Amino acid sequence: MARLLALLLACALCSAAPAQPTARVDAGSGSGNLTLDVALGFSGVYRFGRWAPVTVTVHNRGAAVSGTLELTAVTGDDLRGTRIETTYRQPLELPRDARKRLRFTIRLESFGHPLSVRVTDGGRDLLQREIDLRGGFTDSRLVLVLGRDVDLDYLNDATDKTRRVLYPHPDLLPDRWHGYDGVDAVVMHGFSLDRLSEREHEALGRWVSAGGVLAVSGGPDYALLRTPRMADLLPAVPEGLATLRGGAALDEALGAPVHAPRPFDVNLVRRDRLAGAARVLRSAGGVPLALEVPRGRGRVVYLTFDVTRYPFDTWPGMADTWLEVLRLPEPEPRRLVPPAHDAEVDLVLELLRDEVPGFPGHGVVIGFLALYLGLLATAYHLRETNAIERALRRWTPVLLPLLLIPIAWYVFGPLLWPGGATAIVVSRIEPVPGIDAARVHHALGLVSNRTGTLRLDYEGAEPAFRALVPTADAPTVTRWVSEVGGNLALATTDPRSYTLHELVADDVVDFSLRAVARETATGLAVELANLSGRTLDHAWLVVDGRAYSLGRVGAEADLERTFATPADGIATPDDDWSATVAGCCETVRRDRRAHETIVEQAVQAWRAEHPPRADRGMLVAFSASPLRLARHRPDWRLRELGVVVMPVAVTRRPSAAPTDPGDRLEGEPRHGASDSRPARGDD
Repeated sequence: MARLLALLLACALCSAAPAQPTARVDAGSGSGNLTLDVALGFSGVYRFGRWAPVTVTVHNRGAAVSGTLELTAVTGDDLRGTRIETTYRQPLELPRDARKRLRFTIRLESFGHPLSVRVTDGGRDLLQREIDLRGGFTDSRLVLVLGRDVDLDYLNDATDKTRRVLYPHPDLLPDRWHGYDGVDAVVMHGFSLDRLSEREHEALGRWVSAGGVLAVSGGPDYALLRTPRMADLLPAVPEGLATLRGGAALDEALGAPVHAPRPFDVNLVRRDRLAGAARVLRSAGGVPLALEVPRGRGRVVYLTFDVTRYPFDTWPGMADTWLEVLRLPEPEPRRLVPPAHDAEVDLVLELLRDEVPGFPGHGVVIGFLALYLGLLATAYHLRETNAIERALRRWTPVLLPLLLIPIAWYVFGPLLWPGGATAIVVSRIEPVPGIDAARVHHALGLVSNRTGTLRLDYEGAEPAFRALVPTADAPTVTRWVSEVGGNLALATTDPRSYTLHELVADDVVDFSLRAVARETATGLAVELANLSGRTLDHAWLVVDGRAYSLGRVGAEADLERTFATPADGIATPDDDWSATVAGCCETVRRDRRAHETIVEQAVQAWRAEHPPRADRGMLVAFSASPLRLARHRPDWRLRELGVVVMPVAVTRRPSAAPTDPGDRLEGEPRHGASDSRPARGDD
């Protein structure tokens, strides 16, 4: 009920036999010139409640086609009236006797409805087919293997089936980073990244930056590992081959006896040429066997030996070694119902309340009512001394409303309440350590005071939008259209006015923000390089429970500042420091409560992944959202609120540096549960 009341308040204040998932579906007799090949997920497998890649290949043997290709996925509950239909659309230009392959990334949250594939031309349906989703669903953690002649089936969990190894075709890999959403690790052996297109390569890199794990196996053909794309990812570049023999050193390094009566070769890696934050996980006789390097929130693992050759091709301990270096997360519990709420969408309502320009206040409404009642009372007090007064007294109760209603409609409608639509974007921006990228979480609200289709053209980002499931007390059938080919657009075909449509989205964007802090004899020295292309409206550095104001930092600006004493900062207890930060910024006084709320949420999310440490502070700043309107029209208004939260390394003076042996190294991967076995070799 509270949610319904909040929505009503926002509306009142708003401005204007089953087929397999990987299948070939042919057109019927009505359009026998078109055929479709649909490849869903990875090797026909997808995870429930995750994004998955879909590749559709259209064959045309007839007249040229100039239309669209649409995929429609359904989620929600028909009985409760919470059904959501999401259509992913791309333009399709296909000459006669031609074939075209189109990529989609869709979210599958229900296998109770089939996936609909449709080809249209000029409003006519040329081909429509449905694909049953039940055959490809899995709850298992997925490990993708890319390479020739590599068999890692021994990693499959045959007991409770919580882990599954797949071998997707390289031509069907995602071209958007969130297409890897259902994947826990990618393993490469003898695979060249040059096979990937620019978009596919970028998608893989952004997925790793967002928290994915990429593992690479060495081999005698180490030239593949020296290509620019691969060298940019690896913790070290091989420079040749080194010969090893079995023995106690090798057994100790790998944690289990390795039967190797004859020598074998591994890739030679020089320790003095490791990437900045790379470390050696395992080594034998001074030769590194396993290395890893953090890349944003994810990491890249490099095994310098060939996992498919002697002696590791028959070594029983190879499975345990893989699981140790991959550190896959624990299986997730099955979630049959998609989440219906996101904490940050409440901020959409906060900002929406202040968005309506010129909406009359209580005084204006009361004055208008007083005028109406006064005129009505005057008519009743006429003495009726003549025919005109008698007519006014008799007809005023009827004519006065007819006269004032059009005036009120014009004053409180088109004049003070212009028609159109409003987009509210709330973004939490988390720069990824070590690389020029940031993970962004968006909460988006679309609302209009006019009946019709809402269409939002956007640019600057390419998030993966997900519509929230409507609550049962406000039943609806919502239909969304996401255009991902060429222009980026989001539209709902729900024609109702005064309805707030809420979505959430995740993205990885280019974002360069570097900050360090040092304790010196004169105080706390702070250096900040803002190369993000976005102005930081107000920035704060939080260290040791105190917030230090850095002020406004322009785009492409460098800042150096020294705070002489701790008194230069504001004490920030955990229960109210976000209010202190939001309240001291001149630019946020209009929406102080909304700014306090987004800071609280951002910091809670940040602290969940970054436990307090003596050598780490936190940067908090307000900035514009990476998501922007495109082809801006007068009937669209945009209201945005963005907050940047990132860790800042703090260098302590030797005399003041506290010891914290429990801390892990900055950049040590946080993806999944770490193994409890002690590290062997040189770390």
